[in-house]
Amino acid sequence: SFQEIFWLEGYALDPSWEPRCLIDAGANVGYASLYFASSHPIEKILAIEANPRLFGRLERIKEILIGLGVDMRVIRGALVGVPRDLSFQVHANSRNSTIAEDDLPDASSVDFIQVAGHLLVDLTAQTGFCPTDFDRSCLLKMDIEGGEYEIMEKTPRVFVSPTYLVAELHGAQALRDEFIQKLQVVCQNLVIEKRPATPACPTAEVLYACRSTFNSS
Repeated sequence: SFQEIFWLEGYALDPSWEPRCLIDAGANVGYASLYFASSHPIEKILAIEANPRLFGRLERIKEILIGLGVDMRVIRGALVGVPRDLSFQVHANSRNSTIAEDDLPDASSVDFIQVAGHLLVDLTAQTGFCPTDFDRSCLLKMDIEGGEYEIMEKTPRVFVSPTYLVAELHGAQALRDEFIQKLQVVCQNLVIEKRPATPACPTAEVLYACRSTFNSS
């Protein structure tokens, strides 16, 4: 929410981090993109959001940032490890949404929307960006409701290129711990910090990771 991101600074980065571009996977209405771009010298943003009900507000954030000189592009879709169509659950408040390929036992307050799931390289190409646009000084922010585990399993190179990672890890503690272990294997020389779950999101913790040996020159 706006309060969590701007007032409580839930995404505050280490002062030594200097991201120049951002991949915002699970962009929601764009508050995280706006926060990072207002507090860091972000030049390019790729914002990915699956929920069509949020796109109008995300587009408004895009126009604000474009007016400030940021090359921000948005695309509707889900970031996945295996390309396929997904059933996307949009809850009554429109802000909360999840990807689930099993039916809910009680779906009275949920709408089901079909969403195309794409690899990151394809989502990047569809917006006109080049993959090399996000090779250096890139921040990958990921809040994709558990989809991070499939991506780590199927396309772990997604985590190799970015210099910085901010990821909300969902689900059981064992899953989160396994993800971190795999991340340390895939990406060497990482400095990792975990921040605990919050009352607003009690089933997720935020992981911060930075390449300690990265040279920005």
